[in-house]
Amino acid sequence: MSLDGNNNLYCVAYAIVGKEKTETWAYFFRNLRFAFQQHGCRKWNWTFISDRMKGVEKALEKEFPQATRRICTQHLYANFKEKWPEPLYHNLFWFAANATSHFVYNKMLDKIGRMSPAAVEYLLNVPQQWSKHQFDPEVACDHNTSNFVESFNALMNELREKPVIELMEDIRTYYMEAFAERAALSEKVELNGPTPYALGCLEANCADSRIYEVIRGGGGEFEVHEGYTKFPVNILSGTCMCGEWQVTGIPCKHACRAIYENKEELVHYLHGYCTGQCYRLTYTDHMHPLPNKDQWPTFQFPEILPPVQERGVGRPTRQRKRKPGYPKKRKGKRSTTITFSICKAPGHNSRSCQGGPTAK
Repeated sequence: MSLDGNNNLYCVAYAIVGKEKTETWAYFFRNLRFAFQQHGCRKWNWTFISDRMKGVEKALEKEFPQATRRICTQHLYANFKEKWPEPLYHNLFWFAANATSHFVYNKMLDKIGRMSPAAVEYLLNVPQQWSKHQFDPEVACDHNTSNFVESFNALMNELREKPVIELMEDIRTYYMEAFAERAALSEKVELNGPTPYALGCLEANCADSRIYEVIRGGGGEFEVHEGYTKFPVNILSGTCMCGEWQVTGIPCKHACRAIYENKEELVHYLHGYCTGQCYRLTYTDHMHPLPNKDQWPTFQFPEILPPVQERGVGRPTRQRKRKPGYPKKRKGKRSTTITFSICKAPGHNSRSCQGGPTAK
């Protein structure tokens, strides 16, 4: 799964295997690399984000050795919490994980180090990228969790029990319709204009930047004052000391204030991924409709059998297994405390309430 310029889920590839392990992950990444080559893509330094599954790591090292690796901070936090369960560690960890500047990141690690040098050493030894300030500006994506991938897994919950062919067909038809809807939406976006997601971010940043003081410098440089803090901004190089502009590809609130001071349009300073032109190119190709399975052509190829299923002990689970550090899934909006409709008291019912029908 990936993300397009409008922050929508974009399905790149999917496969059915018997079990998640090094061999099956290597099979998946190898075919993914072949698919890229068939479409004329020679890029090798992709950015992958996942949990710390050993199968994924070993397969990526073999098939995409130049790829940049990000770790899902939610998984890293779960492991971190087991070693340092105090609440203060948790707040500092997430401040460090979401820090878009070296200054904030180092400040949070310094506070953690005052309480436990071992905790800082643990975080510094993480081989993958996990703090936003480490991300490549060319990627223009600040996601540091794999939560968006779980949306695809939630979709699959209703389809997992189907036969393989029906399962693959349901996935294809779902994304065929989704891609067609997004292609129609992309046609409404101006080529040099922002996508709806980027436009929403710009409007929010502009609303926050109106009260900031700006001091103009030379060569496209500005000094933006947010309270007692000063943020140097260079609109020519597309940089801000807070780091948010570089990581997201969308001008931050300090950059928006500087660009307005220079009497220019914000859309001229968006990353190319966040524009309507790139959004349209994403959905230039589409999934083609297919006839009924009975009308499919026959080929002189060996019959493809389903993968050998390796079942574990016990009944197979359909829900995601959550670690102790994960928030519980909400089953609904109903309150856990039931209020009796007659006396309006919590926890009462018609039998226990003195003013209920039974008491009468």
